[in-house]
Amino acid sequence: MMPDGSRDMYVGLGVGYAPSCDGSDERKTRVLPNIQVQWSNGVFVRNQSLGIHLSNDPGLEYGPLLEYDHGCDASPFQRSVGVKDINSSIGVGGFFNYYLTPDFRLGSKLLVGRENGRDRVLFSLDARKYVQVAAHHGLGFSAGLTWANQGYVQTRSDFDPQKLFAAFAPAPARTNYSVHAGIKDVHAGVNWNWELTPAWLVTSQASVFRLTGSAADNPLNRRSYMTVYTGLAYRF
Repeated sequence: MMPDGSRDMYVGLGVGYAPSCDGSDERKTRVLPNIQVQWSNGVFVRNQSLGIHLSNDPGLEYGPLLEYDHGCDASPFQRSVGVKDINSSIGVGGFFNYYLTPDFRLGSKLLVGRENGRDRVLFSLDARKYVQVAAHHGLGFSAGLTWANQGYVQTRSDFDPQKLFAAFAPAPARTNYSVHAGIKDVHAGVNWNWELTPAWLVTSQASVFRLTGSAADNPLNRRSYMTVYTGLAYRF
């Protein structure tokens, strides 16, 4: 709960290192903005998300959500077997969070959109625990899963089986498998916040993902991968 007319704002930059697409062998280092703004009327911006808190209960958070997905570029090898770049898109949906304690939150998010001509639906569940380990240091732990519809998985499985088989020849490759909706990954992460001063904050995060279902069966995917990020932000 914030006083009327007030806001809380962090703005900064960071560096992230992650696969170019989920499970891709190609990894990229990107300079990423770190923007978090909360207004007293409930509107918030968090990097690529825009939403509104509609609840007046501090133990509940829910409301509409828009989220931008920058898409991803196929690697040279993926292009050689028919994989296309995934276009950027906007997801429309909502979120619902419940706090078991002020430092322990259960969260969910549903986003619906279109990418590369197909419907995309993602639903995520996660649990997050925050621990103040020292005067200016805090750790956040998270774990969760993400469900995806068939269109989302199919967009990431559009390779040419014959080209793929030829690329792996003479060794056999898994060129045929069933693409279906289901849990696409389980994940866990840790976040470290270091308050250098009341205004300056260093935030770092590492997350691990394990693909499941059709996403894991895709012969072009690594079933496990990791992402890391660190950045500096200024609080206005």
